[in-house]
Amino acid sequence: RDRELTALANYNELILNNVRSGIITVGHDGLINACNAAASSMVHLDGESSLPLDLEMAVLPQEVKDLIRQGIHEGEYVTLKECRLVYDGREEILNVPTSPFSDGAGEELGVIAVISDITQIKKLEEQLLVSQRLAAIGEMVAGVAHQIRNPLAIMKVSAEILRDNFGKGKGKNEGEYKELSRVLVSEI
Repeated sequence: RDRELTALANYNELILNNVRSGIITVGHDGLINACNAAASSMVHLDGESSLPLDLEMAVLPQEVKDLIRQGIHEGEYVTLKECRLVYDGREEILNVPTSPFSDGAGEELGVIAVISDITQIKKLEEQLLVSQRLAAIGEMVAGVAHQIRNPLAIMKVSAEILRDNFGKGKGKNEGEYKELSRVLVSEI
């Protein structure tokens, strides 16, 4: 029976350490009872720290500690919380939902935080937003260019008519030339 329990514990530990999401469990006593390799990596927790580890003494981002404390002390949990932190000069964005951690009988043991690194997703979203803004600016510029091109075309045609007919046929076309000159001035 001891061997079976040990094998089961090892199997559970293998599962935890192979999950890509970070998992941290903290009891009501404020002790971190479990922290898988992914969580240690994402929150830059020293892998050599032995568990249980006091939450207050752990080198965790303050925002993550605050979310866990909120669950322990106030019973308030979050489903979607982005935590932005800077590590080695790089911004990292983590999604840190928390939920109650209960045993099989439904007794609440503490808080579980499941951490996902969403830095790349957020950077792609920001790039998409910039691309959309640039596309909108491009459309606006094209519209402005169109609005400028129309009067320029009218001015060009009017100037060409005046150039080609300047001094010819005084009298009968004089009203037409005056109108072309008026349109040219107006469009300019």
